[in-house]
Amino acid sequence: MYKEHILELWKHPENYGKLEGANQERHGFNQGCGDDITIQLIEKDGVIADVRFSGKGCALCMASASMATERIKGMKKEAVLELGSKDILDLLEIDVHPARLKCILLPLETIQKALREEN
Repeated sequence: MYKEHILELWKHPENYGKLEGANQERHGFNQGCGDDITIQLIEKDGVIADVRFSGKGCALCMASASMATERIKGMKKEAVLELGSKDILDLLEIDVHPARLKCILLPLETIQKALREEN
């Protein structure tokens, strides 16, 4: 059902764990399937210096979180806020049923909400 790289990132996600010194944090939850993640970021001078995520979820959510967090490292905050669903789908390189879109977009939406919060 899923490509091998999706399953590998589900089993061994990149950027998984707590981030010491985070200055942005946001929790995200998908009631539809129970995906539950927390995003922590270090934003310095308008650039994402580091990012981690923790939690649990389906293979698509975990792979998306892994790839999205890797993608945004070093990006300017404004550029991250402009990312959309197509950007995440392009990273995953799979066709997705519309019902699973919420799983895939939860990490990006949580990242963007964290960046919009004033700390």
